[in-house]
Amino acid sequence: MKQSSENLQQLLEILRSRQLKKLFSGATDNTLIQFFCYCFVGGAATVVDWGLSSLLFYAIL
Repeated sequence: MKQSSENLQQLLEILRSRQLKKLFSGATDNTLIQFFCYCFVGGAATVVDWGLSSLLFYAIL
C-alpha cells in the first residue's frame, strides 16, 4: 500500500509542476505514470483512427 501511495504522490507532483516532458518521456518504474501514459497514447490513437476512418469513408462515398 505504501508503494501505491508514493506512486500517486509522484504523479500528482509532476502534474502540479506541469513537467509534461518528464511524464511522457523517459523510463520509469512508477506503474501509475506508465498507466497514465498508456491511457493517453491509446486515447490519442483512437481519435486518430476514428478521424481517418471517417475521412476516408466520406471521401469514398
